[in-house]
Amino acid sequence: MEALLCKRLGDPTSSSEPPIELTQNHPIPKLDSPTAVRIKIKATSLTFATYLKILGKYQEKHPLPFIPGSDYAGTVDAVGPSVTKFKVGDYVCAVSPIGSFATFIVQDQSRLYEVPKGCDLVAATGLPVAFGTSHLALVLLVLGAAGGVGLAAVQIGKICGVVSLLLQDVTASIKEFLKSRNLKEVDVLYDPVGDNLAKETGKLLNWGAQILVIGFASGEIPVIPANIILVKNWTVHGFYWGSYRIHQPAVLEDSVRELLSWMEKGLITVHISHSYSPSKANLAFSAIKDRKAIGKVMIVFDDLGTRLGDPTSSFESPIELSRNHPIPELDSPTAVRVKVKATSLNYGTYLQIQGKYQEKHPLPFIPGSDYAGIVDAVGPSVSKFKVGDYVCAFVPVGSYATFVVQDQSQLFEVPKGCDLVAAAGLPIAFVTSHLTLVLLVLGAAGGVGLAAVQLGKICGAVVIAVARGTEKVQLLKSLGVDHVVDLMNQNVTASVKEFLKSRNLKGVDVLYDPVGGNLAKETMKLLNWGAQILVIGFASGEIPIIPTNIILVKNWTVHGFYWGSYIIHQPAVLEDSVRELFSWMEKGLITVHVSHTYSLSEANLAFSAIKDRKAMGKVMIVFDDKGNASSKL
Repeated sequence: MEALLCKRLGDPTSSSEPPIELTQNHPIPKLDSPTAVRIKIKATSLTFATYLKILGKYQEKHPLPFIPGSDYAGTVDAVGPSVTKFKVGDYVCAVSPIGSFATFIVQDQSRLYEVPKGCDLVAATGLPVAFGTSHLALVLLVLGAAGGVGLAAVQIGKICGVVSLLLQDVTASIKEFLKSRNLKEVDVLYDPVGDNLAKETGKLLNWGAQILVIGFASGEIPVIPANIILVKNWTVHGFYWGSYRIHQPAVLEDSVRELLSWMEKGLITVHISHSYSPSKANLAFSAIKDRKAIGKVMIVFDDLGTRLGDPTSSFESPIELSRNHPIPELDSPTAVRVKVKATSLNYGTYLQIQGKYQEKHPLPFIPGSDYAGIVDAVGPSVSKFKVGDYVCAFVPVGSYATFVVQDQSQLFEVPKGCDLVAAAGLPIAFVTSHLTLVLLVLGAAGGVGLAAVQLGKICGAVVIAVARGTEKVQLLKSLGVDHVVDLMNQNVTASVKEFLKSRNLKGVDVLYDPVGGNLAKETMKLLNWGAQILVIGFASGEIPIIPTNIILVKNWTVHGFYWGSYIIHQPAVLEDSVRELFSWMEKGLITVHVSHTYSLSEANLAFSAIKDRKAMGKVMIVFDDKGNASSKL
């Protein structure tokens, strides 16, 4: 059979001495158990993890030589005598640690997913990651699990049906346990400890995980970098019980009432580790200090006994206009080729070209992410679109070109009444805001900022916008913003406090932050108890640090929102969001403000508009725009 062998570690993109080699006569694998299934592979997916494995930089190492590849789909070719789920000819897809870059592969039936006959096998290749290999179980990791709140968390977790992991001292066994239960990672980290333990266990968390900051029994306050919260789409909740008595006493009352009913039914137990008389209070505190307690330590009055390169440069620019780049071919039956009308510039693209973005791409690459255009060609199995349809989409890279190819599942139809240049600015800027509620908007005159402002008004929020310069202030006021702070001549804290006082408002409920840096730190002083902080990006170039003790005491919730990862983790949410945004655009409820448009040859000027903070809204590259940079506001 054909197989791609990795014989040494190195860069698989290299044309000189490549580490991978195609062999035509590799032996076809035999069924290795009674429940084994052999699959004739139709398609296999390339992932960045596979790229890292060949480089030797992945966390899992494989002895050389090995066949790389993970996600695949194909047809059942042979089955073991005890296989009950599949028969020869069935369509299946799966994930394997290695081995899918070959004509055949063998896996146990328990690792395979049936593909309905109406589904395209090439498209099905991408499904295993979405399905995952884990059960639909919520995984709760409890630090300090033998303490009072730790034991409580464990019991409540079990009542709610979650898989609980208990941890006091070490994390070495967790990965092994997760693997044994076919669980991917931890969904909720319950942390009353802090210190390095919190930092270490943070490595075990899923995308979209919840971190509950309960306290700092270690005496050290952990720091969670905002860029990690953003990329992982984590939510960090601070829970300070005492402040609920002031701010939400009814919630506290309901909670205690329900807990008492559970205790009455025997569902939960308060575990008492030690009890002391008041005269022995020093011993009681020693039991806590010396970590002797398992559960609660009590003082009882009748003694009951004991019990974690700059693209704006005109000199040696890192980007180059190529006029003879090959037009991309349709690469699957459900592929669609789009003739790009316009593509948007984002600060993330600017960082990608500088090599400072969280996702790295092998050179050379075509930059660009969100775009809009007209369908130019479709694969034989495409059912959603036809030639001539207006579409928009998002790609990790590749939109700074006349043509781009994507699967039909990744495209969104643009209503014929919508302008394509405007539609090109919609996916990232508006979806980022549409999936999150806004109130105080930093960087409000930028692409996502203007989107956040408009959606805030649609949702009935009192919108406070922060920007820099008279022109930007005037634009924001024209959109109906309730209060605008001009950083050129106003102090943000003083200005916002004065406005809040004039409207009898106590403080800010939601901080929408695509900026970071000192501005984020300063505006946090304006937040209410129980406020929401939406971490969108770091246009300032500085990543803010939000101390977890403040999150705890203020009962804040910090949400990381990284648009691109929704394509992998929650594509349906993304699709619903874009669909609703287009309906709003069609009705005139929202507008994509295009500040500057450029031709592809003027890309350095386009990036300069972003770098120099000249843009108000979106900066676009338009492929049939023969003129110079122009304002479309």
